[in-house]
Amino acid sequence: MKLRTFGASLALLAAACAPKNGPDSARLPVGSSQSGGDAVIARVDGRAITMEQLRKPLLEAHGLNFLLNLVQLEMVKGRAEKVNLAISRSDIDGETDRTLRMMFADVPVGAERERVLEQFLQQQRLSREEFDLVMTTNAYLRKLAEPIVAGRIGEQTLRDAFNQRYGETVRVRHIQLTNLAEVAEAKRRLDAGEPFEKVAEAMSRNPRTAAVGGELPPFTRDRADLPEAFRQAAFNLKEGEVSDPVQAEGAFHLIKLEKKIAPKAVKFEDVRESVRADLTEALIQATMRQLRSDLVAEAMRTLQIDDPILKKAYDDRLAKQEADLKDRGSVRNELENRRQRMNETPASGPATKPTSGLATEPTSAPATGPATEAAMRSTVPSATESAPVTVGSPAGTGETPGGAASAVPAKNVPSASAAPAASVPAAGVDAPKVPAAPASAPAGGETRPPATRSGG
Repeated sequence: MKLRTFGASLALLAAACAPKNGPDSARLPVGSSQSGGDAVIARVDGRAITMEQLRKPLLEAHGLNFLLNLVQLEMVKGRAEKVNLAISRSDIDGETDRTLRMMFADVPVGAERERVLEQFLQQQRLSREEFDLVMTTNAYLRKLAEPIVAGRIGEQTLRDAFNQRYGETVRVRHIQLTNLAEVAEAKRRLDAGEPFEKVAEAMSRNPRTAAVGGELPPFTRDRADLPEAFRQAAFNLKEGEVSDPVQAEGAFHLIKLEKKIAPKAVKFEDVRESVRADLTEALIQATMRQLRSDLVAEAMRTLQIDDPILKKAYDDRLAKQEADLKDRGSVRNELENRRQRMNETPASGPATKPTSGLATEPTSAPATGPATEAAMRSTVPSATESAPVTVGSPAGTGETPGGAASAVPAKNVPSASAAPAASVPAAGVDAPKVPAAPASAPAGGETRPPATRSGG
């Protein structure tokens, strides 16, 4: 049975989900034509199939995600009504088109894109109805965000963004190390005349860059997926110079500047409006995420689930997320303790690379928000998300707006297409993920949008 059918069935079952207190709520024999949960919806070989028989497994399998999507939609509708905002069909279509362009930029518009989307939703166990609910919610969030963002990007912000995007870049090599004893050994080998790339290959704790002699792609001063201390140290070097140890992302780095690359020959006036559009969209996305977070917090205070099947599913999800948070906290503490022990233990000889992974703690900390809030969220793609790859990370990880109801990682696109990461909130869905922004723009003056990744 297609997921679309599941979604449609759940919508039709909305009335049946409410508990019935009248005399008609008593269970009737199979084959009864009574309306409600015991209504006969099909017959086969002389046997009746009732609405209740269909309702229970559907709710257990798909009901909670669908419910949480509906909760977010109703919450955002209420917020919009308070400020006399409404959306049209064209607003929803526009949000859908924007999201699909970000998710499947390389897939032609039309039947092929629809096919790839359908495949993606099936892989993520999402129905098209859930996807459409998310798009409607996002359209409301955008309507609420646009007035907050209007006029907040000033001339200086535009010029700063232009300089960051088209300005000077550097190409460097680095050696990532776990403690100062390893740093001392690496510096000894460099001072003895050993080539930097050879020391990187032998000692760097970053398996990806070690394999290429520590080389990183060129980056600008604002490269969002590199630690600020790392970037500053790189730009302060002269060509051929090696830095002192730089501590970033739980590791130590020796950085060698290979080359400084002059700014691109692009005139500010020629790209002013495209830069403004990108910054505006980034700020809208960030504001949408903040609005969604506010709505989730409010829903947590007021949500009451009466259906016993859905309530159990919700309580089970909360309990699982609480346990996951504790487990991740324990792992993080163990990694921190191990790192401290390694820092306190002098090295007896050249460091060797670990057989797998990194010797440092994860580049992104485990979630610290309450599990109750996470339970309200689910994930689908949201327009404008890309997953950064940070120094010290074996692979970039992206998080879609949202998190719980339907597991759709930001970078997780259908295998049949090379669609870039995009995220669309689903059952408790989140808006496109963009760097965090304040809950609301200041009363006056310009607002600087969250830092966006440079093309480096």
